Formats: sequence, structure tokens, C-alpha cells
Amino acid sequence: MRLLSVLLLSLATLSAGAGTADQCLEHDYAMKNYKDCCAKGGYKVEGRGVVCKEVGPKVKAKRELR
Repeated sequence: MRLLSVLLLSLATLSAGAGTADQCLEHDYAMKNYKDCCAKGGYKVEGRGVVCKEVGPKVKAKRELR
């Protein structure tokens, strides 16, 4: 199931257009769209791992404050 999620996210990234930058590589965008960018294997998409590792704790901390 997780592999399927990663494959779908990879396909979505590729289908966004050749040469199109992945918005999830931008910290602000990744924080606002954490579920789409990093959750459920999204962090495994090429280049997102580092960004998700940095924004993950911040997003999770904000959730705990609610």
C-alpha cells in the first residue's frame, strides 16, 4: 500500500510537466501542504526527504498546540 502511494506521488510529480519544479521542495509550501508533500510516503519522492525532515517537527509541534 505504501509503495503504491509513493508511486502515485512520483507519477503526479512527473505528470506536472517536464522541467516543472516540485513546489514541495520549498519549505513554506511543504509546511502548508505537509499532508500532500510529506505524509504517506511523500517524503520518499526524490528531493523531498531533506525538506520533510526539517519541516516535519515544526508541523507536528503546531498540531500539539491545538
